[in-house]
Amino acid sequence: MSFSGNTVLVTDGGEGMKSDHDVLVIGGGPAGLGAAMALGRLRRSVLVCDDFRPRNLAAAHMHNFAGNEGLSPLEWRKKARQDVEQYDTVKFFEGAVTSVVKIHGGFEATLSSKSSVTVKKVILAYGVQDRLPPIPGMQELWGKSVFQCPFCHGFEYRGRRVGVIANGALAMRVLPMIFGVTSDITLFTHGKSELTAEQTEILRRRKVRIVEHPVEKLIHDGDALHGAIAGGELIEQDAILGGGPPFQMKSDVGESLGCEKNEMGLYKVGEGNRTNVPGIYAAGDSITMQQSVVGALATGQWAGATASQDLLNEAFSA
Repeated sequence: MSFSGNTVLVTDGGEGMKSDHDVLVIGGGPAGLGAAMALGRLRRSVLVCDDFRPRNLAAAHMHNFAGNEGLSPLEWRKKARQDVEQYDTVKFFEGAVTSVVKIHGGFEATLSSKSSVTVKKVILAYGVQDRLPPIPGMQELWGKSVFQCPFCHGFEYRGRRVGVIANGALAMRVLPMIFGVTSDITLFTHGKSELTAEQTEILRRRKVRIVEHPVEKLIHDGDALHGAIAGGELIEQDAILGGGPPFQMKSDVGESLGCEKNEMGLYKVGEGNRTNVPGIYAAGDSITMQQSVVGALATGQWAGATASQDLLNEAFSA
C-alpha cells in the first residue's frame, strides 16, 4: 500500500469502533485538500486517496481566484498539497477507492491496491467529469479555446466571437453570463431548437445568431479556434462554450452508499455538507453549479470542519 506516511490506528476516546483512520477523503483536488487541512488542524487522522484525474488538467491557467490569478492549476495543487502534508495526521494514498461499504460504527473502503481500510467518516471530494459532445476538435481544444465556465475563461475572450453549444433551458441559463463579456454570440443548438417562442424572440432582439444544424467539426490551428462547421458552413468563432449538466460523477461510491442526487446529477447536501447518509459528506463540484477551484476549496474546508466537529462531539459525549 503506497501511503506517504504511516497508517495510524486511532480510537475515538470513548466506546466507539477502532479504525485505521478517522476520515477517508476521496479525491485529492481542491475540495479534498481543503477538507484534509481542516481535519488535520484538529488532529483528526485522515487518509486522502488521490488517483490524479483533475478536471482542470487541460487548463494552463486558473482564473477568478484572488491571490492565485493566472497560476497553473498543477502548480497550485502541488503547493496546496505541500501545505496539507505539514499535518502529521494526514496521509496520502496514490490511487483510487474502488468501493466503500457500511460496517458497524463506520465504513470499510477497498483501494485500487486491493488493500482495505476502516474509517468512521467519508468525504466525497472526487468531483465530476465533463462530458463533451463527440465533435472533432472539442477534446483537443478543451481548457483552451473551448471551455465550460464563463467565470473561469470568459474574460479572456471579451469583445470577441463566442459560440455556445447548448439548447433549451441550459442555453438560457448560460447566455446572459456570456453577454457579460461579449455581444457577438452564436448559439449552436446542435440540432432542432428546444427554445420557446418567447426565448427565441429574446435572443433575436439581442442579435444572437441561432444555428440549429448539428455541429460537425471545429476547425483550429493548434490551440487557436477558427470556427465551427454546421450545416456545411464554416461559422467563424474565437471560442466555444460547451459541456455542463446533467453532470457525471468521477466515481460511483456515493451512489453505491445511497447518497441522493438532484436533477442536475449533483449530490444533495444539508448543513455542513452532510449527505442523506449519516457519516458521509460531499464537497466540491459534485454539490454545486458554482464550480471553481476556490469554491471547491471552500466547500471542502466546510465538509472537513463538519466531520471534525461530528467526530469530536461523538467522542466527547461517549
